[in-house]
Amino acid sequence: MSVNTHQFPRTSEVFLDHAAIFVDEFDRSGHVLQRLGFTMTPFRAHSSALRPGDPITLLGTGNRCAMLREGFIEVLGPTSDTPMAAQLRASLARYPGLHLIAFSGTDPQAHHAALVAAGLAPAPIARIERTQASSDGDQDIRASIVRLKPDAWPEGRVQMVFPEMSPDKMWHPSLVQHPNAADRLCELLLVVENPSERARQFALFCGRAIRTTGPMHVLDLDRGRLCITDKRGLERVLPGATVPTLPFIAAAAIGSADLAVTREFFERQGIEFRAISDSLHIRPIDALGANLVFHDRPDGRTFEALSQA
Repeated sequence: MSVNTHQFPRTSEVFLDHAAIFVDEFDRSGHVLQRLGFTMTPFRAHSSALRPGDPITLLGTGNRCAMLREGFIEVLGPTSDTPMAAQLRASLARYPGLHLIAFSGTDPQAHHAALVAAGLAPAPIARIERTQASSDGDQDIRASIVRLKPDAWPEGRVQMVFPEMSPDKMWHPSLVQHPNAADRLCELLLVVENPSERARQFALFCGRAIRTTGPMHVLDLDRGRLCITDKRGLERVLPGATVPTLPFIAAAAIGSADLAVTREFFERQGIEFRAISDSLHIRPIDALGANLVFHDRPDGRTFEALSQA
């Protein structure tokens, strides 16, 4: 059975694909998200060719994922001493929580060329491989990745993913049912000192225009969006939220298939949450350093709505 035949972008579409919480180990971290009601995939190691034509080698990182009907939340961490693992540890030294924003597109060569033309100096196109467990056995996951060089993104790791397999390999029907009714990754919230300048770079990277509404600079994609604001804007969205450092990826908005089910699950499990407007906020202390905001808005515009409430 197909989960979502339009899980991957078509033609020139760009999607918000996933976000990653960086962790320093996997045993405890996986249980944290399972307690929040996410069905987690088993741990899998990453392998990659960092340049076209290079052999596939272990990256020194691995992951577990909560696969949603649209998009997913990744738990990503180092497994050995490699340059990629060192990047993860450096990010964790800044703060625990969300450190990766992944978009998805359709043509890695064309996208890479467009970034070069825009003067953004992307790294060479990389290829990544891993497996993902399902009720039908391990599925082979393959994708090309376009990134800018790490120092271009003080916010964290930012990349455009170009899948090279059927969406049902990743979004297998056995993986997308969650006791907390989590259904889709709708938005990410980025907090920076100069939102207009950072929004400009994301607009160039994704080939999309930015619109401004109140304290929010919003990058609308063909699925999902990125909201960029400053500390003042964060306070309007999540009053009292802690700012560990700037810039940082503050929060993920997760659409619920039934918010009453989500609330009931949290109450039954004894999970603390705060009701803000028509959303439920899980604090960083209970979510591996990330703010998670559950909602059931059909348009998915949670952070924008909360900033105007």
